[in-house]
Amino acid sequence: SPSPSPSPGWSHCDSNQDGWPSFQSQSDLQGSIWASYFQKVYGAVPSSGYPICIEHFWTLYWEVVQSIGYNDKSMSSNCPSSEGDWYKNQNGYQRDTISWIYHPIPSNGFPSNTWHEVHHGKVSGEVNTAWFMSGTGSGIFLWLG
Repeated sequence: SPSPSPSPGWSHCDSNQDGWPSFQSQSDLQGSIWASYFQKVYGAVPSSGYPICIEHFWTLYWEVVQSIGYNDKSMSSNCPSSEGDWYKNQNGYQRDTISWIYHPIPSNGFPSNTWHEVHHGKVSGEVNTAWFMSGTGSGIFLWLG
C-alpha cells in the first residue's frame, strides 16, 4: 500500500460548521488552540489540505479537546439529535478516549484504493480478524485496497 497522503481528506467543508471552528490556512490553524490538538493527534500542524473544518471530523479525542481549553461546545453523554452535535457514547465497541461529532451515516461507503481514518473497536475474542470503525479525526489510517 502507498504512503498516506499529507492531506487525509480534511478539506471538505460545508457552509454550516454547526459551531465548530474552521481554518483557511496553516497560519490560521497555528494561531488557534486547535494547533495543539493536531500536534498531539497527528504529530504536526498540517501544511496542506486547507480549509480544515473540525465539523467534518467524526472522531475527537475528548481528553485532548479538554486539554487544549476548547469550551465553545459542550459534549453530551446522550444520543445526538442534530448534525454537528458532540457526544461521548456511540456504542460499546468504542475506546473510552473517543468522542463523536454527529453526521448522518454515508450511504455510499468509501472509495477503494484510498486511505481512510479509522479507529479500532474493542471486540473481545479478536484472534483472526480486526474490526475498524470510520473515524475521520482519529489519526489512524487504514488502506482501503
